[in-house]
Amino acid sequence: MVILLCKNNRKDVIFFMRNANGYGSVYKLSGNRRKPYVAVKTVSLKGGKQKRVILGYYEGRKEAKIALAEYNKNPYDLTAAKITFYEVFKKLLDSKKDKLQKVTLENKEHLFKYFEPLYKIPIKEIKLGMLQELFDLDNSSYGTIKGRKSLCIQIFDFALKRELVEKNYGTLIDINKKNEKVIKRKIFTSDEIAKLWELSGTQEVDMILIMIYTGLRIGELLNLKIEDINLEERYCRTGSKTEAGKNRLIPFNYKILPLIIKNVSPNKTYLFQSIYNKKISYSNWRKINFSGLMESLGFSHTIHDCRHTFATLLNNADANPTSIKSIIGHSNFETTEKIYTHKDIEELKKAVDKII
Repeated sequence: MVILLCKNNRKDVIFFMRNANGYGSVYKLSGNRRKPYVAVKTVSLKGGKQKRVILGYYEGRKEAKIALAEYNKNPYDLTAAKITFYEVFKKLLDSKKDKLQKVTLENKEHLFKYFEPLYKIPIKEIKLGMLQELFDLDNSSYGTIKGRKSLCIQIFDFALKRELVEKNYGTLIDINKKNEKVIKRKIFTSDEIAKLWELSGTQEVDMILIMIYTGLRIGELLNLKIEDINLEERYCRTGSKTEAGKNRLIPFNYKILPLIIKNVSPNKTYLFQSIYNKKISYSNWRKINFSGLMESLGFSHTIHDCRHTFATLLNNADANPTSIKSIIGHSNFETTEKIYTHKDIEELKKAVDKII
């Protein structure tokens, strides 16, 4: 398709690329809709007949095009009323394999094994009662059960967008909270922090002190790359878990700056690495290094107590509440597109420097 535009006696030629035959199309529906864009695919039925089938409805054209591309990359039978719960899960996983880390995908597969009694049942035939019965029999920890419910919601949402089901039953599942564990947070005392400073110089102790003085989660610290550290300005950029926590600026208190400098090297990728210069495994570090050190010192703490201690120290020092929320990454802290000015950075550094 070629369109000629004439302006000032000059012809401008604009080319519009059309999708290949059979690829599908994306168009916008009329009216005021929350999801006005629709992705459509023409499929072949038995007997040679063809039918246009809706893949789903989306808020933006880009999202609809991505869905169409993902379908063409990993097609499934849109007309099948018998597509099973297991098949939908596999298609969901395929659509996310380039977006999620390998460990996250493996965790989803592990959680999904509990749904084995429903594997071969067409997802269209699965009702709330069947799901609820399965969850009522689950004696796993509350966190695991909650993870399974979240996965179930994702599976049904994936199917709902493709009109394979009419309702997301995952959202209606009641979780039995009898296995919920209430974790009591304990901050590190001043004497315990002083003891850690006496032992500073070893990697596991330095890591704990840095978490106490920055509020970094252990996963964020293990993923902290040298390239994301600005020693001159005393901060790093990192973050994970929540939207508010992503790509946030973490200032370094003067007291722990020497620990950061000592571990920075142009020959390293991450601030802290294994003895083989590889990325440190969280589970190994928690079980061996952290738990072993806590036991040897007679301390009773979880890794998250480091972050809780940081927030408490800031609060006790009367640091700016907005700065505290920014550094920790709580959801009620918001900045426009996470843009930090020089003034912002100085305010955050003033906050952490109140910790002594």
